[in-house]
Amino acid sequence: MTRQQSIELHCPKCGEKRSMILYDSINVSLDPTLKDRLFKGEINIFKCGQCQEESVIPIPLLYHDMDKPLLIQYYPFNVVEDNESLKQFSKEGEWSSALITSIPRKLRNRHKHIHIVFDMNELIRYVIFRDKIAEVWRDAN
Repeated sequence: MTRQQSIELHCPKCGEKRSMILYDSINVSLDPTLKDRLFKGEINIFKCGQCQEESVIPIPLLYHDMDKPLLIQYYPFNVVEDNESLKQFSKEGEWSSALITSIPRKLRNRHKHIHIVFDMNELIRYVIFRDKIAEVWRDAN
């Protein structure tokens, strides 16, 4: 499921007010254009129309590909500085039961592992890696 919200932000450089769509979850199987937009750097990126400043909006993003099946959770790296946020994970770095239950049951049943990344480029590289693996195994059969 794709979840988005419209918000207004001020440019950190010039103060220009701008409306934008922020995503906290994208499903690239239901809307493949979201994968293209992620790869082009158009998801959760503030772009000022006045001074051309660009910056990542540091909010968590869940990437879902039902065809692989694949779930990847991006967190801004500052989560590692927040002990309360870290308590949401097990000692092994896996999602706690509280985080898992925040995902719809249908997804939990299909995905035994949720890959966690701390950089948007890392998210993109992991998607490419998984796409290549799927391609190799599809060609092998």
